[in-house]
Amino acid sequence: MAPVEQSGQEEGSRWGQRLVLVAAVLLVGAGGVTLLVAAMLHWRSLPVSPARRISGPPWAALEPADRIEATSGALAGWNVLVVTLDTTRADRLGAYGNREIETPVLDKLAREGLLFANAMTTVPATMPAHSSLMTGLYPFHHGVRANGTFRLEEEQITLAEILSNRGVRTAAAVSAYVLDSSYGLDQGFESYLDDLTRGIQHAPQMFRERPAELANQAAVEWLRGHVDERFFLWLHYFDPHAPYLPPEPFRLRYLDNPYDGEIAYVDQQLGVLLDELVALGVRDRTLVVVTADHGEGLGEHGEFTHSLFLYDATLRVPLIVHAPTALPQGRVIERQVSLVDVVPTVLDLLGIDAPGGLDGRSLLDQLPPEPRPIYVETLATMTLHGWAPLFGVRREDFKYVFAPRPELYDLRHDPGELENLFEERSGIARELHRVLVDLAGEDPHLVAPIVPNMEVDDASREALAALGYIVTTGEAAEEDAPIDPKDGIAHWERVQRGVFQRNSGDAVGAIKTLEAALEAVPRDVFALQVLAGAYLLQGRAEEALERALAAETLEGSNPSIPLLVASVHLDRRELERAEAAIGRARAIQADDPHADSLAARVAALRGDAGEALRLLQRALALDRGARRAQLLNQLADLHLERGSRDEARTAFEEALETDAFNGQSHAGLAEILWDDGNADKAHWHLAQGLRFNPVQPRALSVLCGVRMAEKRFEAAIAACERALEITPVYGPAHANLGLAYRRKGDLARAEQVYRNGIERAPGYAALYQNLAQLLLRQGREEEAAATFERAALLDPDNAVVLANLAVYHIKIGRSDSARLLLTRAVQVDPDYAFAHKQLGVLSLAEQDKSRAQFHLARSLALDPSQPDAGMIRFQLDQIEDGRP
Repeated sequence: MAPVEQSGQEEGSRWGQRLVLVAAVLLVGAGGVTLLVAAMLHWRSLPVSPARRISGPPWAALEPADRIEATSGALAGWNVLVVTLDTTRADRLGAYGNREIETPVLDKLAREGLLFANAMTTVPATMPAHSSLMTGLYPFHHGVRANGTFRLEEEQITLAEILSNRGVRTAAAVSAYVLDSSYGLDQGFESYLDDLTRGIQHAPQMFRERPAELANQAAVEWLRGHVDERFFLWLHYFDPHAPYLPPEPFRLRYLDNPYDGEIAYVDQQLGVLLDELVALGVRDRTLVVVTADHGEGLGEHGEFTHSLFLYDATLRVPLIVHAPTALPQGRVIERQVSLVDVVPTVLDLLGIDAPGGLDGRSLLDQLPPEPRPIYVETLATMTLHGWAPLFGVRREDFKYVFAPRPELYDLRHDPGELENLFEERSGIARELHRVLVDLAGEDPHLVAPIVPNMEVDDASREALAALGYIVTTGEAAEEDAPIDPKDGIAHWERVQRGVFQRNSGDAVGAIKTLEAALEAVPRDVFALQVLAGAYLLQGRAEEALERALAAETLEGSNPSIPLLVASVHLDRRELERAEAAIGRARAIQADDPHADSLAARVAALRGDAGEALRLLQRALALDRGARRAQLLNQLADLHLERGSRDEARTAFEEALETDAFNGQSHAGLAEILWDDGNADKAHWHLAQGLRFNPVQPRALSVLCGVRMAEKRFEAAIAACERALEITPVYGPAHANLGLAYRRKGDLARAEQVYRNGIERAPGYAALYQNLAQLLLRQGREEEAAATFERAALLDPDNAVVLANLAVYHIKIGRSDSARLLLTRAVQVDPDYAFAHKQLGVLSLAEQDKSRAQFHLARSLALDPSQPDAGMIRFQLDQIEDGRP
């Protein structure tokens, strides 16, 4: 890669020039691990604790109500804005009692509208929950049971379809691939804004998300085009979903609780959108409904994220309804409601008849006095892990969960759901089980195994048998019965903690956590992959290879695993073995852009830039978007290595069109811009690259170089040290850190850093080059020459290394070798003034005046202010006059 800074001959230097200030692409060791993150289903940034419990209801200042006190059609002719906050627990908002967060926009909506204190989702997963929200149906009726494996079929009727049929303009702006139009929720929306190409992709093959500010841009652009018409807009903010990486200033403000920081950021952006409605003159005629698809476990019951349990931590969501001046203000409704109630309620307010057969009810109606049963489920346990699915019924007094080991909780006396009363209150359990069967008895997915501790009456037994349930009465369940999620969660969350540690820069902690997880469950292929990546980050390639090969032995049909093996071999410079592993992956999946990406790295390491370029172009043609930014970054770095800076800039810019906050792309552009003297734009790109994800070794390494150029050496050192905390084998950070100490004047520390870097990243040539320059400065010429030779072995086309070696060969009387080295140097870099000068001087000594004249003149033209410019002019004058 081209250096960021090119300096003249250093004071005290005895031979050549150009210390290398590097911001190069991640080495194979760090790059190989990106494969692991791709398979992640959950990824969080930092563990957080549940909201602090407070005494008394947090909405005590609001006036109690038991319904929305309005007549049907009270909002006839109004616009509708539905905002869904992904993965947002109700108790994390200020209006719901969290005194450690600032959510002024949502709090104001609650004060001036209606707050539902006990709103429940139907499923703690995004796509099925939103399907319930938009249809008014439970999952067993609308048919979407889990993310990614179910689609909302066309026969279902959505709120958007109902309103569109009445002439309302409809649009949705969603922020995660899990809600892509291919899953069917676009029904009824004339504009379904699901283009996430400018969103964030935290890892290759992981789905992309769109930050709230970009979701706002899409929504506002649509609104401005339809401001004179009635509209229904659904806006989905994904940010609170893991990983929790809020942008500044929320990252620093919520450093110990980034989940709250994500929610606070979304609150701010919701305010921006509402201000736009005011500016457009439509706010006073727009019904606003704010809710969430589900909550987040945050460690309760051992679940840190969501989808695997049916506890209130992931079921209870905020629900706020607001209509300026047209609905009662400052009211709280404590009765239990469900997301399925939103469609009939909105239609009732608009004066539109709801379709028949909905599971929800209008919240304008008086709720019945008896506790209302609400259905809940999760099939993610089955689709993700092969565990038993969970089905439940929640009333205001009790919750029943149908599982291999059923659960019953007294919600009024045990809101944390800590004491399972299934045995003690078996009568209530049977009652709620019958309710469950009445609600969902015809659902073919309700086939969870029943262990013998449940008493089932004859009527229930016959109903269960008719549905295919196997009711056992012995002491033990079938050995092949699905695992109860309560038994699998501890291992899964331990693995997830290892993933979190690895992705937050703590590879050492990840190794410890994952080794412990694998000791308990040795055949966990996913854990083996993540562990291999953590070892790679630490430079422990042998252990990484052992874990990767173990994963491949256990799972031979997944092409990503042999590609992980190939990445480890690349880290060890075992090119033939890397190619063999790539071949195994291609045998499973012939056209895989990741395989081409790794094959391109093999070609580049062999010096075949043309083949590397061909493979990358093929990979880009095959890629459907998952790896596009990464491939373009790799292409840009290849162009930089070839000296094609304009092509590199174009590739980085194209990568940012795909992934607007890609840290490597921003860092690469910052490197080029800084080298071009455009400091302001370089700073901007670095800030963008680190904004949503500060765990970016490349961006931190470039930042180190920028701070160094500004003579802010302590800040430069801090940036590089942080990069090395994330991955100790990142050669560019070692090189820049050593250079920072050198320019600070601490030569001993600089040498120590270079040598430590060589030990950790022995394949990174710039470390040898910078160490050799340092040795020259100290007069240690033989050591410098030997170090330059090691650099040349790793990077035989490095003009700086070749020229410095040539000067040493001249010094020790090896003119022939020097001439070959200098000739190669100017072939590699025709604009390298120092190499031309040395070749001119050598040619003059050999009485080749024509050759000497050409190279000396070329050197002077390239660098007219070089320290030896006067002497070069004198020599040229001598040649011109025909004198020696």
